[in-house]
Amino acid sequence: MMSVEKKRGFLAIAIHPFLFALYPILDLASKNANEIRITDPLRSIAISIIGTVMVFIISYSFSRNWRRAALVTSWIVIIFFSYGHVYLSIKNIAVSGYTIGRHRFLLLSSVALAVLGGLAIFKFEYDEIRITRVVNIIALFTILIPVISISSFWIRSGSTFITGNLTVLDNRNEVPKTGIGSNPDIYYIILDGYGRSDILDKYFNTQNDEFIDFLEDRGFIVARNSTANYAHTALSLASSLNINYLEDIQVNLKDGQYPSTFLVRMKNSFVRTALENIGYNTISLGSGWKYTQWDDADYYLDHTSNGNGDVKTRIVLKPFEDLMLNVSAGRALFDFMIATNILDLTAPSYNHADIVLAQLSNLRSVGELPGPRFVFAHIISPHRPFVFGPNGERLDRGGYFTLADTGNDTYEGQDGSPYINQLIFITAQIEEVVDEIISNSQIQPIINIPSDYGPNSAGVWDDPEVNYIKQRMPILNAYLLPESCRPTIYSAISPVNSFRVVFNCAFDTDYEILPDRSYFSNFISIYDFQNVDEILQEAGL
Repeated sequence: MMSVEKKRGFLAIAIHPFLFALYPILDLASKNANEIRITDPLRSIAISIIGTVMVFIISYSFSRNWRRAALVTSWIVIIFFSYGHVYLSIKNIAVSGYTIGRHRFLLLSSVALAVLGGLAIFKFEYDEIRITRVVNIIALFTILIPVISISSFWIRSGSTFITGNLTVLDNRNEVPKTGIGSNPDIYYIILDGYGRSDILDKYFNTQNDEFIDFLEDRGFIVARNSTANYAHTALSLASSLNINYLEDIQVNLKDGQYPSTFLVRMKNSFVRTALENIGYNTISLGSGWKYTQWDDADYYLDHTSNGNGDVKTRIVLKPFEDLMLNVSAGRALFDFMIATNILDLTAPSYNHADIVLAQLSNLRSVGELPGPRFVFAHIISPHRPFVFGPNGERLDRGGYFTLADTGNDTYEGQDGSPYINQLIFITAQIEEVVDEIISNSQIQPIINIPSDYGPNSAGVWDDPEVNYIKQRMPILNAYLLPESCRPTIYSAISPVNSFRVVFNCAFDTDYEILPDRSYFSNFISIYDFQNVDEILQEAGL
């Protein structure tokens, strides 16, 4: 028997069901490689393979023919993973007043299609070996595309990480040298997508003066004309944490993968390294975005570290798994099990809300950890996804989960702007956090609260002349510094100069203050930077 199979060749072995089962997962991973960890698809792969084996065993029990059973299995796998695409395309279609895009209709149709196709495969006469070879070849070529894409991404990313050393430090003629005893705690709290007050007023009809007044009453200086240096998170933080523009910090700005190119520059930045070298403990608060999760910090606090037992006991779906559910029949099963309380799962949007709340909670308590402390908190809010109402109520977003600027969330809604509602909640929370940090500090801390960029309700990337860039580039930027340092802050200071000012003042360094420039780029050509200073100046921004 073995000799016969060898003569027939490898392609006569029915491997196609498992290739078809892997393809949707690998395809989705290839399209989201920038945003996921390499381990994120593993649970989906395991479930898909196990499910495929079970379907194959059941099919074989009916036919006692493993090639026909494999063909039936591939047919069912294809229907299963096509379900979500069909559902999303017809869910809002109505015929004679009836919405046909409902699970009850589509599931019945899918089951009927699976049964009829399976019966045809079992009953009709055909050359099983030839069909198996053809389907194997189709499956192999199908899966080859995402495999090549993923391999290319990780090879390029790997080379970026390998060459991404800290040679930038060699260019520094001085670093902080102050002794440990008198060093203040330093808090770097980035509020992702928080708009500048004049932008909130002009484009969102929202007054934010109370928050600005609060900060100033607590001793902050608010740079009322501050603008972002770059239009994307990784670009902005890599620049600010290395106190330089990107062309001067040795990163691949030609064809490096975004945002992985900047992982080393953010995680092992000049600012962090310099502070650790003089005795600071780095404390990182998990953000939910792998590029700003410094899990190698002296103290890494994620959403399981805030004493909230509810978070620890839930089964949490990863964002990648949520995407998989939305493009497969798993969405129908998931919705049914949730509706009937069979499972108590935390959808990624609720998990994201838990992460933000944990960050806020941990910010209140990090003062209990050994100091001096450099606290890094990238809070992905009020940036989408919009998971909070104005009073902190959890929102049922619906649709798939993403942290990107191109998700299913919109900035406007029937009950007002979800962005503004979330901003109201985050603002109130930050006020409480600031008060607790200050009251719990024996030495006045240094606190910088910037946004990486502003809101983007206009949603137009291709033309920087439109309102979009005028919303995105102006940012919140507030500083709490020792009294002697206050004169060093000016109204248009940008993040690239933030730690230059902090180091010069607190540690007696002499860094030059760089020109404050704003560079816009879109996602398609992310390294094609355009200086938009004149556009902002002409708009009075």
